[in-house]
Amino acid sequence: MTYFIAIVPAVIILISTGLGFIQKNWFIELGLAIVIVSSITSIMQAIKNGRNAAKANKLKISDFIQEVDRSESYSFKHTSAMMGANNHNPVGYLQSQIDELQKKSTDDEKDFRALWRTTEVRLDICFGNLRYHENATLPKILGQGSGVIILSSIMTILGSAFLAFPDENYSAALNIAASINALLSNINDALLRAAEAK
Repeated sequence: MTYFIAIVPAVIILISTGLGFIQKNWFIELGLAIVIVSSITSIMQAIKNGRNAAKANKLKISDFIQEVDRSESYSFKHTSAMMGANNHNPVGYLQSQIDELQKKSTDDEKDFRALWRTTEVRLDICFGNLRYHENATLPKILGQGSGVIILSSIMTILGSAFLAFPDENYSAALNIAASINALLSNINDALLRAAEAK
């Protein structure tokens, strides 16, 4: 788009210079055509931005949140409870219950720490995405149409200048065309003299 912004004004200047070679003053028509093209370009960019805004308006935050499987496991948590109380060895039974509770609490602590680390990583990713969106994505989105708007503004200024001062622009184009003709004539004469000298 940067090259396009530089090329279009150069093309307009070349066209206006070319109008100096024509006998009739076409600068009012050229200015009007430039202003119309500029206005259409601005309207098309506004329509594109409006469509993007309409699409964004339909989105919900829930569309971007990953679904989590919250189904619970139906496996037994305490296997020794299946066996029932052991009346012949109550101390052994209590010890097995304590051992199982200790094992379960150790497993729960490991699960909690792993979940906490995962949560911290996810939070860091979320905050990183927010900072990236704020500093990179959002300015990029906001700046997408700026090149077209700048180009339309330059075209509007040039077209308005042609509309406001058609005679002055035509006389300037005539002078430039006369200078180009004189330069081409001098080059042609020099080439002819060089050919004759051989």
